Amino acid sequence: MIRFLYSAAAAVSLTIIFISCNQDPASVGANLISEQDKFSFQQYDSQLSDVSQSSNYFTHKPKLGISEYVLVGKTPYSESSIMFRYKIDLPDSTLTRINAGEVIIRDAWMEMIPRYTAGEKSAPFDFTVHQVTSGWTAPGFDRDSISALRYDARDIKSNFTLTDTTVSFHIDPAVVKDWLMVKYNSSLKNNGILLKATPNTQKILGFLAVQAGSSYYDTYMRLALERPSYYKDTVVVPPDEDIH
Repeated sequence: MIRFLYSAAAAVSLTIIFISCNQDPASVGANLISEQDKFSFQQYDSQLSDVSQSSNYFTHKPKLGISEYVLVGKTPYSESSIMFRYKIDLPDSTLTRINAGEVIIRDAWMEMIPRYTAGEKSAPFDFTVHQVTSGWTAPGFDRDSISALRYDARDIKSNFTLTDTTVSFHIDPAVVKDWLMVKYNSSLKNNGILLKATPNTQKILGFLAVQAGSSYYDTYMRLALERPSYYKDTVVVPPDEDIH
């Protein structure tokens, strides 16, 4: 009997609680809240309301001459070009004979070992090679420098060969002679070459960049020199600077 009374009392208490929860809460103690303490909700639409809006654009300009690899090529989402500059150290006697026409640069060609590929490996790949006419340095070249870059529109590349292990091509020996003759003609400049992807290119290849203090190179220029009736020689020259 006592257990029944306890159960009935609990049921009555729960009924009172549920009834209280269903009452309008706004009518309970509403007069106890001051007007300054009350707040209301509204829908805010910035397209309808007169609101001052602003935005900012932030950009990072990394130096382009500090990369471990240099890239050339093009994909649907990116494009990259490479610049190389070569410092060709030849004896003064040889330079004098080249200037006099006694030593001839018979040929000049580059060999590059690809280490990285972006895009389908079987996709088309090619680039043009141009003589750079504006000055540049790898440590100081960044994105803002691209708009000031100048180069000859003529493609100086020939005999392009692409395999899984090597990219090779010949360049106009007259361009190399100009670089060597800077000593004798102040109007000539050695600003290197630009490798620029052709429109039909659909992948990017990467090559090991010049590393300060390293004697290992993946990219070489070879010069075939001849002094008629005396000798023929091939000079191997690594790049002095590169950027992409």
